[in-house]
Amino acid sequence: MYVGLSIIAIGVCFGVNGGYALNPARDLAPRFLTLISGWGTQVFSYKNYSWFWQPIIGPHIGAIFGVIIYMLFIEIHWPNEADEVLATDVLVTTPEQRKEQYSSQVDIKE
Repeated sequence: MYVGLSIIAIGVCFGVNGGYALNPARDLAPRFLTLISGWGTQVFSYKNYSWFWQPIIGPHIGAIFGVIIYMLFIEIHWPNEADEVLATDVLVTTPEQRKEQYSSQVDIKE
């Protein structure tokens, strides 16, 4: 639902100016075709504004912000390699090793 509402919001904000182009390939290829067909450079402007750059630059800026947000909220919370080495040293995998570890900590009677 949020993705759909985000797409609608993008279309409402930039639909008139940029032609509702969310995919750079979907927007840029028809512009080049009309440029080659003889329309001239006016295909890259609308009322003397250059709105064609939005679907090209926008995803790149969004990707950079996405990486920054990921690094701030997720990657800094990963354990360090030193923590992983300590955790693997403490972990015991076989039942015999577990029994030996717990018998040294607690007096187990069989």
